[in-house]
Amino acid sequence: MIIAITVFSTIAVALMGIWSHNARVLRHDQDRVMAAVIAENIMESQISLGFKAENIYPTDFSVTHYDNDQPMTVTYRYEVKVEDTSTGPEDVSLKHCVVIVRWSPPGTDLHEEQLLLESMLSWQS
Repeated sequence: MIIAITVFSTIAVALMGIWSHNARVLRHDQDRVMAAVIAENIMESQISLGFKAENIYPTDFSVTHYDNDQPMTVTYRYEVKVEDTSTGPEDVSLKHCVVIVRWSPPGTDLHEEQLLLESMLSWQS
């Protein structure tokens, strides 16, 4: 009986440690997931424009979430860079489209993280 209680206690303590670590990782990664959602939505809108896609200059987008009942606001800055890669009138026209999302994790003013999505847009008659 004592061995069973000891084994159960050891496993319970280990699982509690894993759950708290998992919660910290999820809190940290929620900013990256939000940046990915923003980047995917912007890229989809650029792809829907096709060859008419144009640059979007840096634009801010703020999101407030709660961590332990404390509001945390993260400001995401996104921009779109579109470059025409065709070399001449006979060349198949392609545009290189890059969506860049930058943000600073809450509580850290020292570094900025970024996420990039790239795609090639083709001209179709």
